[in-house]
Amino acid sequence: MKPEFSFGDFEHLSGAEYFAAIYGTERDKNNCYFFYKTGACRHGSLCYRAHNTPSFSRMVILRNFYVNPVFSADNVKNFLHASNSERDKAEKCHFHEVCKELVRELMRRYGIVDDLIVIDNVSEHLIGNVYVRFMREEDAAKAVKGLNDRWFNGQPIYAELSPEDIFSARCKDQKINGCTRGAMCNFLHIRWMSRDFRQRLGLKVDKWEC
Repeated sequence: MKPEFSFGDFEHLSGAEYFAAIYGTERDKNNCYFFYKTGACRHGSLCYRAHNTPSFSRMVILRNFYVNPVFSADNVKNFLHASNSERDKAEKCHFHEVCKELVRELMRRYGIVDDLIVIDNVSEHLIGNVYVRFMREEDAAKAVKGLNDRWFNGQPIYAELSPEDIFSARCKDQKINGCTRGAMCNFLHIRWMSRDFRQRLGLKVDKWEC
């Protein structure tokens, strides 16, 4: 993570040093802060700042990959008269099955996956985004190349390399007390996975997950 600077910290920096210091921060007027952190931006192609996809990374973003069945038009009738507990149970089961199938397929074809992060936001640029972190950069690159020629659940897969430090863009309110902006928040709301489930998937278990 880049260090935070006060105004005084920039006084003695040359032009090149200054731009290097603010690159990828909110002070950077040329490069999109949110895209730099998450590989996604609510303004899309209309953003006036540059969206720079990393040339090398262990992290891959699958855009709008996870379709929550509760929000799917095809399943409206199925959930219309279901209780909250029935709806939650069905969605959790669906979520686990998608994660298991995805991790199994990625490891079989491309390489070892050590992390899987599913985003819970519902804004257009974040909804259904899934981040996959591979053990090796070359496996991530291979996955991007292979996945963009494939489909999942009737939808084409859109895969790109993504910045690895996405956790610095995680919504702190959601993690601590609950976010007042809800799922429309522009910071990442990460879908919770139990420690046991992550271990069964063969993923790394870090302190932020549980």
